[in-house]
Amino acid sequence: MLRPYTFYAGSFCRHIDVFFKQITACLPKSQAIKDAETTKKKAEADKKEAIAKAEAARKAAEEQACKAQQATEDAKAEKVYALQDAADAKKLVCELQEMLKEEQEQNEKNKKDAEEAARQKEEQLAELQEKKKELSMIVRELAEQMQAESNPLVPRKVAIHSLATLPK
Repeated sequence: MLRPYTFYAGSFCRHIDVFFKQITACLPKSQAIKDAETTKKKAEADKKEAIAKAEAARKAAEEQACKAQQATEDAKAEKVYALQDAADAKKLVCELQEMLKEEQEQNEKNKKDAEEAARQKEEQLAELQEKKKELSMIVRELAEQMQAESNPLVPRKVAIHSLATLPK
């Protein structure tokens, strides 16, 4: 049998033991709660930091996308300008070729006209030389006739073509 004081002492020890167990159990709990709160705060801070980084990355990506879009639009505009310049240059080349062709045709025409004019001048010159010869012959005949008329001793020469016009 137990003595009553031992019962109380044992009961007291048991109560103290339970109390210490509860205290020691509470200590890790409160430490765990503090650790959890610290971890929660750290997680929230990390979350905010990650959100801020993600937002900054999103903004940077949007800026890069805008720059890329602008560069693409600029490249398209440059391509359009280059194509327009090429078309204008091609059109100009065609116009210049047409002008050159017209110039060559005009030169050919002028050359033919010059050749025709030279040929006509040669013909006129030949006709003039022929007329000059005829006039020279007529002048010589007239000079001979005048000389014959002035000198009765010189026999008279009659031009053959003038015989055809003599009255019968």
